[in-house]
Amino acid sequence: MVNIKRLLDFFTYAIVLLGTLPLFPHLDLPVRALLPLALIAALIADHRGRTLLKTPAATLLTLAFFAYYGLTLSLANFILPLVNLLVLLLAVLLLTARTGRNTLQAFVLSLFALASSTLITLSPYFLLFMVLQILLITVGLVLLAYFVADPQLSLSRQQIRRLLSFALILPVTSLLLMALIFPILPRTQRPVWGFLNPAIAATAGFSEQVKPGSVAELNAVKQVVFRAESPLQPQEELYWRGIVLDTLRGNTWLRGDDRSVRGSRLEGGRPVQQTISLEPQSGGYLFALDLPESLQGIRHRSSPDLVHYTSQSQRQRVRYEAVSRLGATLQEVGRSDLEILLAVPPTLPARLRAVGERIRQQGRTVEEKIALTEDFFLQQQLSYATSDLPDSQNPLDDFLFGKRRGYCEFFASSFAVILRQAEVPTRLVGGYLGGDYNGLGGYYLVTEDMAHVWVEARLEDGRWTRIDPSRLAINAATAVRGSNPAHLGVLRQLADSASHFWAHSILNYDLLRQIEILRNTGERLNKPTWRPQEIPSGLFPLAAAAVAIILGYTVWHRRKSREQRLVARFQRLAAKQLGLASIPPHIGIHELARRLKDPLAHEFAERYGQAIYQDRRLSRAEIRELNDLLSRMRGQKV
Repeated sequence: MVNIKRLLDFFTYAIVLLGTLPLFPHLDLPVRALLPLALIAALIADHRGRTLLKTPAATLLTLAFFAYYGLTLSLANFILPLVNLLVLLLAVLLLTARTGRNTLQAFVLSLFALASSTLITLSPYFLLFMVLQILLITVGLVLLAYFVADPQLSLSRQQIRRLLSFALILPVTSLLLMALIFPILPRTQRPVWGFLNPAIAATAGFSEQVKPGSVAELNAVKQVVFRAESPLQPQEELYWRGIVLDTLRGNTWLRGDDRSVRGSRLEGGRPVQQTISLEPQSGGYLFALDLPESLQGIRHRSSPDLVHYTSQSQRQRVRYEAVSRLGATLQEVGRSDLEILLAVPPTLPARLRAVGERIRQQGRTVEEKIALTEDFFLQQQLSYATSDLPDSQNPLDDFLFGKRRGYCEFFASSFAVILRQAEVPTRLVGGYLGGDYNGLGGYYLVTEDMAHVWVEARLEDGRWTRIDPSRLAINAATAVRGSNPAHLGVLRQLADSASHFWAHSILNYDLLRQIEILRNTGERLNKPTWRPQEIPSGLFPLAAAAVAIILGYTVWHRRKSREQRLVARFQRLAAKQLGLASIPPHIGIHELARRLKDPLAHEFAERYGQAIYQDRRLSRAEIRELNDLLSRMRGQKV
């Protein structure tokens, strides 16, 4: 027998944990320490039947927490004080007397805590936490009703199973109904509470400017930037174009006002279509494989240097189609502004200026000047590194002639500056290099640590050619991220496919998607066609996981208990001895023992019946003894 208070306490702790776990990484340090301490203290107090906090003390603590976090509340800082306060109130409730009122308040606060976590992050794990919390709260409310009526009530295991089965009917039905009506529920195009979300903060990685020498060490951030659904491409073609920086001011490369290039067109190349799912970001730049020809599915602007950007809300994920031409030539149309594309700082170090002047004099064509610059880089024995970087007043001079180590910004900046001194129009291109291919989902996963910068130089006939000076490093094969193909493990692929499906099908499911689905449904009803390749590839692993869960549950649900297996064995033995094909279901074990006229069969029926009719399960020793009786019965007839 299990006391209902002990059972209700277990559900209360589980509900509190489910509500606070998603918030835990975002809590203030003192709150993070206080919550587990409160849980442990409450567990010990419940075990000893004591109450740690009386009502007056709990009220004073609650008012103090309200006052402290209330003073920090503002529109710019609303979420974090709120979630800290919710968790502190839960901690106080855990330490008070476990009354019906306090337990109900703990349920409500836990539900609010989990809901408030969506204002910080909305990962696929939220769905799991939400479903579990709904199930536990529903059962907890039923237990609470019994607890309020009789706090000393105890339930048998069979009564607990029946109660759980009954209590779970309503939430399970509600969750299924919720899944069915999800596609047609009214939705807004943007989150209603989006104004409460904190602004997107800039992180290390892709940037709208390049300034080598600004940091002594570069820390990689493995944060997802976008996923690009596309067939597998050659590794050397995985340059994701984002921004073009054509203006050099001092030691900083910036994007000008599109005056450097009047117009352009793409010639040749192999078209590759991609579907890009871009995470929220601060720049508004739209990425695609180099060279991107066109974008669809999102309102955007394009410039002649093939930079595409959108002013759509940067607080939400966006999805668009892109067509790129791999291996194509970017041909300039009209005259470029050479004053911008050849500008160099007047205060260049003497050694760097001398290298540029020598290459200008020795090279007769642009191709020769590029080759001479590459030879110079190889002779310098430069290393690709992200630590112990040049940070002097002349970082490019220090990079080429001093430390001789740096990352892509050093390689690209110094290469472009030398070419500009040699009268070759150049610019920097920023984006990403490489990508981890997810074979299950059929897409590239691009993270912030893959941010990269390379050089574009204009030839005499107006063609722009891509040069990646980072590949001239003596350790480029191992140090440059994206130089080698990377494949995700199966578990990582499965987890990321689920995350991708969550973002695409749940988070981005807004009013426009509803209209699109309705329009497509109407068109397909008029022209019924079905092509398996149109099913999103991310659905297959999820469907396989769902089928495995359903099959596993079915097998588990249909498995027989130890008692049922014991009776089945007794019935098979009796049927064999009585000469029957099977035992009719209306004949019980006592009736069978009477027909068998076997003392061992009578003993089996008596001992089995004593346990079952007392509404308790058989112990391991009883199972062993009853099996021994059945073996002896079979041995007598052999």
